[in-house]
This record gives sequence, structure tokens and C-alpha cells, in this order.
Amino acid sequence: MRRESKKLIVLENVRKIYHLGLTEVQALQGINLTIENGEFVAIMGPSGSGKSTLMHILGCLDRPSSGFYFLDARRVDSLTDVELSHTRNQKIGFVFQNFNLLPQMSVRENVELPMVYHGASLHERHNKAEEYITKVGLSHRIKHLPSKLSGGERQRVAIARALVNNPPILLADEPTGNLDSKTGSEILSLFKEISHEGKTIILVTHAREIAEYTRRIIHILDGQVFSDEKN
Repeated sequence: MRRESKKLIVLENVRKIYHLGLTEVQALQGINLTIENGEFVAIMGPSGSGKSTLMHILGCLDRPSSGFYFLDARRVDSLTDVELSHTRNQKIGFVFQNFNLLPQMSVRENVELPMVYHGASLHERHNKAEEYITKVGLSHRIKHLPSKLSGGERQRVAIARALVNNPPILLADEPTGNLDSKTGSEILSLFKEISHEGKTIILVTHAREIAEYTRRIIHILDGQVFSDEKN
């Protein structure tokens, strides 16, 4: 099926069912969704709404039980595990609430990790890591371990790591959940700057004040799209 180039993500009747013993849980119940290149989108919903399940499918971390997922005109719900892993590494940068930095590695080494999996040379890894660490304002912290950084600084490292392979999509799961309000606002402002550079950003949150930083808010409730509004 041919897709318009500006439609980066297309979900068609995507469902996800979990089987817990004899109990069937319908986490997603027929999601239809299109996200275009360069959009800054919030996926918003309360705990148990299905937003985390949707995030895992969008991030190629899980597969739908039925329906179709097209990413950059390629159907990804039927890819092999190896192909999914390659797609994640090349197409998607992840930013998580808990930062997920390796504590024994320096800032630069953490940012270099996606390039290691990509097979980049040591010279290229060093140069690109320094470029993106500088981009998020942490050039003076490049040799520090995560334990020596504040929460906001650790999240900036995570953002640099997510960007270093230059993926078209940045997927952020409650990225300010472990930060105070001032630091959280700084991180969200950084996302806005990145969005202005043309990245597609999908921010998963339960909080309206976080979603307000984006240009479109998709509300998920009981595994369905409840509303989809321009912000």
C-alpha cells in the first residue's frame, strides 16, 4: 500500500490483547492514528488507559495483536525481531522517565552507545557524542559519571543519546516525571527547540500541563482514541 511521504506514522485498527491466565485484557481497541513528519504530539491519558501500550507499539518495542502499523511507508507490525531492532536503532530515539543511563559509563560513553550498535568508528562516535552533548548544554560535564549529575542534567544526557543517530522520531515517556517543575520546564523547552528543527516528537504523559507544550494532544481512554485536538 502506497503512503504519502509526509505521513510518518499510520496506525490502522490496531488492537492489543494480553492474556493473563484465563483473563483477556484488551489494552488497545482499534486505534486509528496518523502522525506527520515534524509534528510535536502528546499522547495523554490516565493510568490504565492504554497509552503505555500504544507507546511500546509506536516504539517497535511490542507488536499489535491485529491491525497495521506503517512507519515511513513501511509496514512494521510484520517485521522480524532483527528488523524491528534495526528500525528502533535507526528510526527512533527514546527518552524515559528514569533516564536509563549506565552508571559506570561517563556522559560521553552513554551518548556513544547507540552508535556502537550502529557500528560507527571510535572517531565518529567521539565527534558526534561531543556535538550532541554540546547541543544539550553539557560540554562541561562530558567526562562525568551520571551519579555526579543533577536529574535535569541526566535527562539532557538521555536526550543527547536519543538524538545521536539522527532518528526522525523522538519518543519521550513521562520525561519530566522525576524532575522538579523548574527543571521539567527546561527539559520541555528543549523538546520544543528540537521540534523546531524538524524532528517528530511523541511525548507520553498523564498531565495536561505537560501536554500543553505540544502542538497536538491525543487523548487515550480505555484503549481508544477519545479525542484528538490541535493545541
